[in-house]
Amino acid sequence: MNKRFVSNLVLIVFLCTNWVGCSLYKAYDSRSNTLPRTTPTSTPLPTPIETSFCDIVSNPDKYNGSLIQTRTTLAASFENAFAYDLNCYDKKNLVWYETDNEKAEASLRNFLRIKIHETKRADVTFVGIFQHDADGFGHLNGFRFRFIINDVKEINIIPQDVPWPWEKENSKFPIKMK
Repeated sequence: MNKRFVSNLVLIVFLCTNWVGCSLYKAYDSRSNTLPRTTPTSTPLPTPIETSFCDIVSNPDKYNGSLIQTRTTLAASFENAFAYDLNCYDKKNLVWYETDNEKAEASLRNFLRIKIHETKRADVTFVGIFQHDADGFGHLNGFRFRFIINDVKEINIIPQDVPWPWEKENSKFPIKMK
């Protein structure tokens, strides 16, 4: 092999490596130590399955990996972000949630601004992907299920002075989340 060929090959590898590295560096978000989320494509999403939260958590294998539309209560605190429904409330039915794009995140932005020792709730209708994994999701992998929210249809903030279900007198909800 001649020297010129090897030199050109090394130069090409060097330039390609630097181009990819510079592209990633420009896209890197130092505040969150992450690369940016994927941008939406023009490919239309499949039609979501409209169903209840309780049906989803009662039949996780049926909906695993599916695009769904549901209405539920989202709660957010300093270390947790979970969904629940009073109709099938149980600690094992809590679902971790995340957003996967700027539009969904912007829809929840005011709701998600949490201070330490603060918890917020909202009734939300959204479209997202449901996932079930034995290894768990969320804070300390404490959740069996996850919603990856990609479109928020409606959000109604629950005022802070509205008691949690387990704070009401004669409550049938023995689980405390605070």
